[in-house]
Amino acid sequence: QRLFEALKQNRAIGLVILDPLTGFYGEVDVNDNKKVRPMLEKIGSMCMKLKDVAVACIIHENKQKDANTIDKMLGAGAVSQVVRAGLRFSFDPERKPNGRIMASVKITAGKKGGGMKFHLVGKDLVSTKGLPLEGIVAIAWDEIHGMDADEVMAGATVESEAGDTKLGMAVKIYETELAEGRRFHKDIHPILDKLGISDETKRRAR
Repeated sequence: QRLFEALKQNRAIGLVILDPLTGFYGEVDVNDNKKVRPMLEKIGSMCMKLKDVAVACIIHENKQKDANTIDKMLGAGAVSQVVRAGLRFSFDPERKPNGRIMASVKITAGKKGGGMKFHLVGKDLVSTKGLPLEGIVAIAWDEIHGMDADEVMAGATVESEAGDTKLGMAVKIYETELAEGRRFHKDIHPILDKLGISDETKRRAR
């Protein structure tokens, strides 16, 4: 309510960032859906009333393995249910160490999936008071991609687990054999079969 009143009095404000979102729950258990959801719904209601104010919430991931991106959001599931659009930011395994990927987790109005790749650069800037600022981290946008956040996360998992394992061998074979475009399964699977690569490993490598 205090935030709502402050925004009504300062109509020049167009963006509110809650970082991290869970830091604004007070004493409420972050995993308690029944208590978290009403708070998030009030934020949504506030946006609808003000119309020209957007709220961006930053939330970290839990350490669950084999979970999709929504289930990896730290805290109550109400977060994914109430927000209208969600983006996941992660490292780009193909562009270490400064490459990053922004990918869609959820969007209620628009095309599902997709995002942009970007990398971090250092820039020398001047502050509003004229002071020199050296090596300030800035974003340099790269190409658009068509993956959703789950696909990006799955790719990163395979990258980290692959190495010299059969999964890694299968990934390299697919990369080599499909370098010039799509091909039939019957042309590629015999190569994998000779190496004793299972159907499950083929699926993960694809």
